[in-house]
Amino acid sequence: MKSNLYKFSALILLVCVSLSASAVTICNQNIAGVNFRLFSPFPITKPTNVYKDCRILQNFTLNSGEYAGRSSIAVKPGCVYTPSELDLCPCKSHSIEVASNELQKLSNGANNSIQANNLLSQLKTVNSKTQLFSILKPNIDGTKLSYYDTIMAINYGLQSLTAATNIDQSLSDHIASCIVEIGNAIPVGKTCSSSDPSTVAGIVSAARSKLEGRNPVCCHDGSADTGHCQPGFEPTPCRAVQEDSVIWPITPAGSTLTFDRCKTIFSVDSATGNISRTCQSQGFLSSWSKVDRCQCQSIHINSIEDR
Repeated sequence: MKSNLYKFSALILLVCVSLSASAVTICNQNIAGVNFRLFSPFPITKPTNVYKDCRILQNFTLNSGEYAGRSSIAVKPGCVYTPSELDLCPCKSHSIEVASNELQKLSNGANNSIQANNLLSQLKTVNSKTQLFSILKPNIDGTKLSYYDTIMAINYGLQSLTAATNIDQSLSDHIASCIVEIGNAIPVGKTCSSSDPSTVAGIVSAARSKLEGRNPVCCHDGSADTGHCQPGFEPTPCRAVQEDSVIWPITPAGSTLTFDRCKTIFSVDSATGNISRTCQSQGFLSSWSKVDRCQCQSIHINSIEDR
């Protein structure tokens, strides 16, 4: 019995010595705002993938509830990372996927006004969410996104429009224009499948033929397409920040906040007046303007002027 125990103890000791003799490998690199950390009890002898949730990546985190999937990058021997090899293809938008499924249900034809308007509504969603998906893509050259759900959505939309009956011309043109606008929003050469460009080109060409030479309209609101159609998504609100001892709360884009806080900023009882700043939007992203302190005045100066 003791002999077996001694053998077992010796085996455990041998394993521990072997592990301690092996070099523990820890690799770290921040990519797309996330630390892709790899820990290995042994030296890395071949590329090893590290995975991160798409929702926490740079920019995607601004609208994290919208996205799903796991991105990955291969860490090569020597802890070598190549950011352009970050695989974003598993990342996808929940909203586009849901809209694509709804459009599939209509692919046999939108044969009444309710179905036709639902078809248009789903395409509007695909349009805005696809453009947003592209805008929020992490800013890393060489990376690609999967537009599979978007491409399936416009294909189902085209099938539905082709098989539709009893749709008035203006609504039909609006639907066809949406398909064209969505297809044009898919970046050529930046998709995960090499066949995407030709597939999209075929769908767009077929949808454009439905217009029969008539001018397209903007997908979002049906206005004349002058080359500057609105995408239809709402800009993000400005985040809550604290500056000059003043807390600026979460605020919708385009809104201006005004506070009677000059006394707080200048830390003197003689200061009076309001400070203000605006939540400004640039596309989807919003940011605070500088604090406007021009309305702050001194009570003493005002008193002298009043005499």
